[in-house]
Amino acid sequence: MSHTAVLGLGSNVQSADLQINHAIEILQENNCTVVNRSDIYQASAPYKNCVVSVSTGMDYNDLLLLTKKIETGMGRQPGMKAKGIVPIDIDVVIYDRTIERPLDFQAYYFSLGFDQIREEVPQLD
Repeated sequence: MSHTAVLGLGSNVQSADLQINHAIEILQENNCTVVNRSDIYQASAPYKNCVVSVSTGMDYNDLLLLTKKIETGMGRQPGMKAKGIVPIDIDVVIYDRTIERPLDFQAYYFSLGFDQIREEVPQLD
């Protein structure tokens, strides 16, 4: 069974564009087919963001585990965000038409990218 998820990606390191693109490549290597993606944009300095819609056979929990594995593999460690260093952040904001992270969904940094791909995403519940 295929599921649709909308992910918010962000980074605030100097190579943010590369980090975001690399995270998307890793998602693709792990059974996530990119259906659509926004441009990489800067909603608020120093963060860069991107919103990606994916199709996957993974259930919600497995997808969450994958995103955390990618974050760790790309250098994110506990306590870094508190210090203002975020090599990569990947949030599963929508999964199968359900908003899983309402605060992120309403945030300006997410809505900028989501507006670029909204038409390709199944209607929300």
